[in-house]
Amino acid sequence: DEALEAFREAQPDIVFLDVNMPGMQGEKVAEAILSENPMARIIGVTGLHGAHDQVIDMVSAGVFEVIQKPVRKAKIDAVLEELKREKGNFGRIQ
Repeated sequence: DEALEAFREAQPDIVFLDVNMPGMQGEKVAEAILSENPMARIIGVTGLHGAHDQVIDMVSAGVFEVIQKPVRKAKIDAVLEELKREKGNFGRIQ
């Protein structure tokens, strides 16, 4: 619920969203975000090794990519570059 509230307040183009959260799971939050803003790009983040089903659920919900913790700056940079190429700098992503 807090993640959705934060999204609604900030309206970011890109969201880094944990796969496993208390209360509402990541795929449900992703679905809610994308129903409100289909142009948002969500990057799932997981520290759970072997969370294959949860990763599939996130991708099925429309998450752009799922990355493993610990998250490295190089991986974030690579994902952001991939997003820029995917949509040709859509919206405010720069």
